[in-house]
This record gives sequence, structure tokens and C-alpha cells, in this order.
Amino acid sequence: FGQMRLFDIGTRDVENFIADLESSRSITGKELSDSSQNSIVQVLRNILAEAYRLNDIPENPCLRIPKKVISSRDERPIIPSDFWQKLLDPNNISTIWRGNLLQYTINLLAASTGLRQGEIRALRLCDVYQDHIFVNHTWDRKYGLKEPKYGSRRVVPIPQITLFYILKLVHSLKD
Repeated sequence: FGQMRLFDIGTRDVENFIADLESSRSITGKELSDSSQNSIVQVLRNILAEAYRLNDIPENPCLRIPKKVISSRDERPIIPSDFWQKLLDPNNISTIWRGNLLQYTINLLAASTGLRQGEIRALRLCDVYQDHIFVNHTWDRKYGLKEPKYGSRRVVPIPQITLFYILKLVHSLKD
């Protein structure tokens, strides 16, 4: 924004700034990642929202700009279902998973329920029922056990095969 005063920044100026981010480079000379670009835009949004809240500017120029401005450049391919079937086939625990029941069960649980990594790490036996899991916590490296993302406590159905391997894992850990 150069020498522009905060008061003079309009929606078009913000849009131009965002467009310029795509060709910007970091201090190391590498292209800015989509994540970095989105973080920069979010900081700008926060600054302008606070300036508006404090009546330093008559309107927030970011309000008319769509939230998801910069999207990922790389499309991620969908993993073929036959790959997943082979990977999660219990007959392949000894070969693909090298007998690691913990890793197999974690991946089976993630694939069959869509639970997030932190939710799986925070899972307690008291949250596991015959036909569902009650997602009550997530695990954070810094803060430990805490409320799930966006307060999304919920009941998640689980297939019987997933329940079987969760219980098998629990019994193997008790021995």
C-alpha cells in the first residue's frame, strides 16, 4: 500500500494487493505458498476490521471480498479405492503394516470415520461404544486434552470391523 493512509485504502486496493501476492516472493526468493498468502490476507483483514471497529475508517474494504481468495494451485489426486481396500484389508496387517496393530487400527479408524488426528489421539475407551464413538476431545501438542475443533462434540458411527480392531488393540496393550 506504499504511502497510502489507512483511511484511503479501498476494496480495489485490497484486491490488487491480493493479486500481487501471487507473484510475490519470500525473503529467501521462493514463491509465497498459498498458506502464507492466506495468512497475510487474514492479517490485513484483521487490521482493517479493527480500524473500522475503532472508527478510524468509515468502512471495512475487506467486507466485499470473498473469504477464500487464494486457493491451492496444486490439485491433489484422489487415491484409488482399490489401493485403500488393499491397504486396510486385515489380511495385509503382517505385510503392509509389518504387524503393527496400532498403526493399522489408527489408519482404519481415520479412514472409516473421518476423525481428525488430534481426535484419534484423544480417544479414550470410555468414548467407544458398540456402534459409535463419542468425539468429546482433541489432543493438542501444546495444551493437551481440549475441546474438539469448532466445539464439534459429536457421535460418529463406526463399522464393526473398526470396533473389533480397537478392542483387539486395547486387549493387546493390557497384556
